[in-house]
Order: sequence, then C-alpha cells, then structure tokens
Amino acid sequence: MLRSEPLATYHKARPDLAVTFPDFGPLLERAGFVAAFRGVIDIDDISEPILKLVFTDGTSANQVVPAGAMRRIGHSVAPEAALALFPSLRHERFFGDFARALQRDARARLGSCEPWRLAPAERVVVLAVPADRSDAFLLAEQLRQAGLANVGLVLLAERGGIRPEILAIFAGLEASLGLPCSLLFVEDIRYAFYLLAEALRAVGARRFVFLGQGVFLAPEGWRTALAALAGGDEGLHVFVLAAEGQAPASMSDCFAWTAAGFAALLPQVPMVLGGQPDDHGLGRAGAAARRHPVAGWRLGEVTVGSVLTGWVNQVLEAGHG
Repeated sequence: MLRSEPLATYHKARPDLAVTFPDFGPLLERAGFVAAFRGVIDIDDISEPILKLVFTDGTSANQVVPAGAMRRIGHSVAPEAALALFPSLRHERFFGDFARALQRDARARLGSCEPWRLAPAERVVVLAVPADRSDAFLLAEQLRQAGLANVGLVLLAERGGIRPEILAIFAGLEASLGLPCSLLFVEDIRYAFYLLAEALRAVGARRFVFLGQGVFLAPEGWRTALAALAGGDEGLHVFVLAAEGQAPASMSDCFAWTAAGFAALLPQVPMVLGGQPDDHGLGRAGAAARRHPVAGWRLGEVTVGSVLTGWVNQVLEAGHG
C-alpha cells in the first residue's frame, strides 16, 4: 500500500466530462487530480491496482485502475512523460527519490555482455559499434585502414535491428585483419562504457583503447592511440579530437588505460541516464591523465540529452560525490 504525497497533490480540470455533466461547470475545474506515491512497486504489483480515495467527510471510494491505463517509465513511455503531470518536476520535494529510482531502473536494464565470440588478447582496441547501419559499415572500413597490428579487436554492438549486419561486418574484419577478434552484444550501446570492464575481463585484456559510439580516428590519430596502447605506463590517456567543433562530449569518448585502473575507478562512477554526459567520472582520475590531440572526427552531432535527463544527472552526480 502506497500513500500519496500530500504536498505533491493538486487539482486539474476535466473538460472531457462536460458532455456527460453539462451543468457542473465550476466543479469540472477541480474534478481531476495529480498525485505522487512514494514506495517500491514490482512489476507484478501493477497488474490490478486499486486506487482508494478518502474524502474530507471521512467517506471513501475504491476505484480499479484499468490495466490499459498503466504506463511504466522506461518501458512504454520515456521519463519526460512525467513532465506532463509535474511541469516543475525538479522543484518537487520527491524529485531526488524520483531521480534515484530512474537510475536504479536504468541499471537493472543494463544487462550484461553477451559474448558471440571471444579471442583472448592482452592489448585490445574496444569499439562501441554505432547503431546506425551506414555508420557501422563506415567504422568497419576505417578499421581496415587503421594499421592495427599485434593487438586484439573487441566490438561491442547493440542487440538491435542491424544485428545481422553486425555479424557480417565482424566476419569480414576477422577474415581480413588477421587479428584476435571478439564480438559482444549489449542491450543499449549508449551504455557501453559501463560494460567495458566486463568486456575486458571476458577477453583477458590488461591494456586497452576505447572508442565510444560515433568516434572515428584518422590514420595519424590511430597512430597516437596505438602508441599509448603499446606503452608500459599505468596512466590514463585521453584523446581529444583536434578538429574544431569535433571534440568528444566527454573524456570517456576516446581514451586508453589499464584494465585494472579502469576496473578500480568504475565503482566510483555514478550511472547517468543517456550514457554520455560530462566526463563519466573519468575526471576523478583526470589529474594524472595525459591529454593527446588526435586527428579524427565525430560522425553526426553529439547527442544532447533532454532537459529532464540533465536535471536527473545533476542530482545523481551530486549525490554520488
């Protein structure tokens, strides 16, 4: 049983009732209401919910909520749908709990890596394959020209509509590059960063270069990244795209590090909605990071989250610190 939050409840007009109740004009201005209920609800709990209304005179009424009226954020509607009910959501007293609930839900949906093929290698290049078909083929062509040698290649790809093309791309790269090639599928490629440590463990990697979704390096950019991968230091190397207006959205878009260093940092990084705001927590290691301008570009525009996503991530990152 959940009780509504009294200070979050307010009235709304119900003009749709005017045809049925034509003589109740002013009352229809307060016939609807919006309420927030705090608590944890499992999926099985919302199959046949009952709304109990208690009136000021002590009487009450029970109303069965039709299953078709239920909408679950993150499933059938995006978080932004809540703004239709609470336009000033970030100012509501329950917003902090709401933000953390969205974070827990996103983490539960993160899933894990599904290995398609694993080829162990100590030094690897890990790429988040774009979910767009043409971008994925462009990435494959780039890899053929990158001059990869003495490294393993790890592709993280989304279990989505282009999965057949991903398999064809992987088979072609495996045949043409002559390198240890691994392919792992993830639920949502935007969150590849959070599954990176798992992928590195799966292939037994000690050092890696990671390229986020949509990041492409020119041949000279690859030389800089591969030189850092071949090195023996334990530090974090961040690659900043040199072309004006093409900088990655965060430090985590393109970087090289040790698997041990990244695995130690990851538990301290808050999981944020949308996958790519700010620096993904790599700024916590930023004092020791070496920054390298590299030749490359970002295909398409940097994804900008919604206003609500920004509000939620501010709460999550502040709370994590």
